[in-house]
Amino acid sequence: MVRIEEIINPDTKLYHATTSNYVKSLFDGIQISKCDTQTDFGQGFYLTTNLKQAKKWAFTKENEHNRTEEKKQIKQRTSYANYVKGVIVVYNMRLQGITPFEFNTHVFPTADLRWGDFVYRNRSFIDHPQFNNRNKDIDIVYGPLADGNGLMGMIDDVDNGEMEVPDFYNNILSEHYVLNGFDQLSVHTPRAIETLLWKEVILPHELRRKQKTRIRG
Repeated sequence: MVRIEEIINPDTKLYHATTSNYVKSLFDGIQISKCDTQTDFGQGFYLTTNLKQAKKWAFTKENEHNRTEEKKQIKQRTSYANYVKGVIVVYNMRLQGITPFEFNTHVFPTADLRWGDFVYRNRSFIDHPQFNNRNKDIDIVYGPLADGNGLMGMIDDVDNGEMEVPDFYNNILSEHYVLNGFDQLSVHTPRAIETLLWKEVILPHELRRKQKTRIRG
């Protein structure tokens, strides 16, 4: 985890993992309304300061999309498939003439009970009136990352009364769910989106190839 002061530094690189078919739309402009809703900090545009994490996400998104395309190809008995590559879009946060205090921000320094509660209230299908970001009242949120595998299943169990809330907190705060060294920065409002400056696109496959070349060398 880095400090929020480092994130708003224009030299800090922020990484967004996606697939090649979305690059043009992101270049044209980020549309929050098209982002996923059941997410840790609420519907928004998610980035990380961790390049390794971004590469992992990019490959995951690539594999998920291409598996779906392959199944569709087999089912429809067609030779066409819309395969994609995982990509990473690099941004800087530019706050010229703006102080961070002009934004409503929330920072979770560690994966604690308050962080777990916030994640639950944003991901739950039950409408929780307090301490969530469903209405995008918070411009920018920064904090730890939880492993999504099994997370929604636990939240469904809590919502359905099959798991006690304290048990959920114990699980999500355990080493099994908190991904050490990984972080997430979420941007939720148009004025906050305007601070993101597009820098470049990275191809994770090229990074992997260069790493292998260095190892052989």
